[in-house]
Amino acid sequence: MPTCDVVVGIDLGTTNSAVAVIDRGLPKIVTIDDGNRTMPSVVHYGKEGTVSVGRAAQQKQMHDPENVIHSAKRFMGRSSEDTAEDAKNVAFKTTADEEVAGEILRKILRDAEAELNEEITKAVIAVPAYFDDMQREATEIAGRAAGLDKVKLLREPQAHGSIATINQAHGSIATVNQAHGSIATINQVHGSIATVN
Repeated sequence: MPTCDVVVGIDLGTTNSAVAVIDRGLPKIVTIDDGNRTMPSVVHYGKEGTVSVGRAAQQKQMHDPENVIHSAKRFMGRSSEDTAEDAKNVAFKTTADEEVAGEILRKILRDAEAELNEEITKAVIAVPAYFDDMQREATEIAGRAAGLDKVKLLREPQAHGSIATINQAHGSIATVNQAHGSIATINQVHGSIATVN
């Protein structure tokens, strides 16, 4: 698989995740998780050490809810004291949420690489505006765990407007944001300035 300067934009969502790229000058949602535009942000850790992500993990929720992790983004970079109330509302035991997010990102990247036939080592990941430094750091750790060399975080409100972003000499990148599980906007980034399409 050839290595190039492709930079993808990822919405690592609480419920669903998506990835976009600039293709021939136009922003494009990359299909992932068996040809879909979005993928459930769900991970299943099997008793025999297997890991499944996306729809495959979601299908195991009914039979193995203790080992199906969803909404991990709510726990990222937060202490157990801060997440105690949220933890009461899930069947799984909270775990290293950077690891869970890393599994989701790894699946997104592998599927996008297969679709684009290019190795991806750089990404812009949209994060909520309320994410504090610890949550942002946890997201960066997850990106590196997924195999990214360069991770740039972009706050979701900034992804909807103009903002300085990843330093790139040539080309474009796309960031994607979702609204209630469907794609709301694609932002095209030229050079180091992002503009909304």
